[in-house]
Amino acid sequence: MDHETRIRSYIVGTIAEQKMRKAEMEANYQERLKDITANIAALERTLALFNSSNGGAGTGKEFAVSPEEVRANASTHKEALRFIASRTTDRTLHYTEARDLLMAAGMAKGQANNVASQVHRILSQSPEWEKVSLGRFRLISTAKV
Repeated sequence: MDHETRIRSYIVGTIAEQKMRKAEMEANYQERLKDITANIAALERTLALFNSSNGGAGTGKEFAVSPEEVRANASTHKEALRFIASRTTDRTLHYTEARDLLMAAGMAKGQANNVASQVHRILSQSPEWEKVSLGRFRLISTAKV
């Protein structure tokens, strides 16, 4: 085999190897793109659930208030609870929904069950609130929100 034939054979073999690597990389790239797309979709669903501030209470009700609005319009827990309830159509809220919003707004820190207990105590002992059902309270006060 002469020198030119060996070089030509080497080049053809290298081209074949590079094409195989390219095909493998494209398949890997497509697979990674699918994974990233799935992760983005999952994160968007999580964000939508987080923004709904339903708190897993099973009511299906979404608040028309975001954690940022709560933080901007209230400086205490009582003010925040009044603000949240005033933005619902029936002026009610479940204490776990309020807990989740307060925690998301950064107004309450700690273990979720401890925050829930504190929120429940505020709602159950305040004359501004009446108990509607288990864990759900209605704002009856006419105090300015």
